[in-house]
Amino acid sequence: MAKTYYGVDLSEHNGAVDFNKLAKKADFVILRIGWVGNGKQKLDKSFKKNYNAAKKAGIKLGAYVYIYSKTPEAAEEGARWVLDEIKGLSFQLPIYCDMEDKSIASLGKTKLTKIAEAFNNAIIKGGYRAGIYANLDWYNNKLLPSIKDYPTWIAHYTSGKNKYRGKYEMWQNSSTGKISGVNGKVDTDYLYENIFETGKKSVDEIAKEVIDGKWGNGSERKKRLKAAGYDYKAVQKRVNELIKNK
Repeated sequence: MAKTYYGVDLSEHNGAVDFNKLAKKADFVILRIGWVGNGKQKLDKSFKKNYNAAKKAGIKLGAYVYIYSKTPEAAEEGARWVLDEIKGLSFQLPIYCDMEDKSIASLGKTKLTKIAEAFNNAIIKGGYRAGIYANLDWYNNKLLPSIKDYPTWIAHYTSGKNKYRGKYEMWQNSSTGKISGVNGKVDTDYLYENIFETGKKSVDEIAKEVIDGKWGNGSERKKRLKAAGYDYKAVQKRVNELIKNK
């Protein structure tokens, strides 16, 4: 059986965090960067502080952005804001687009998927990996199946212990978890696939190497990229974009 990784996701609502204690219990942490709307963006008050403290403690990091943009154009604008905020920062897990806001729930599967894709593709072009966070209802009823081409993180709270499976890399199983280093309740997560990026090159750099034939073809390419710690889906998506743009 493949190894399961345990982690938490944090925002300003979790208050002061002792990342040295947390590092002894969590394999990874997902930090909220902030919110992206329609021409308005807001930074999570604890993001930069938590990022610096987590890096110092040696914890592997990912991040998420809460999205309530009503158009792909607004989402893309928000992504550019995110890229400015994270310029020079590094993450071992993707930047996740958090899709669950009631104000956009009635826009329909096609438009909601295009909004998510616009945000994620801009993040990928900026040199980062991108994923999707949503609850089970949104995955099943609000987004097209193609959204699972990105690394997927599902919120689905059940009484089962580490039992949820499906075509998802990560499961948020609770919002009332407890862990050393965090006061009070915290969101807890299980990662079922090793998608930690250990390479130092950007998605763009690796995509260009793929086009140059340095990573092989087909299953060989996929195996080599994963073994090197890169997100195969993100790299291949960027390869396709670069070839199309030519």
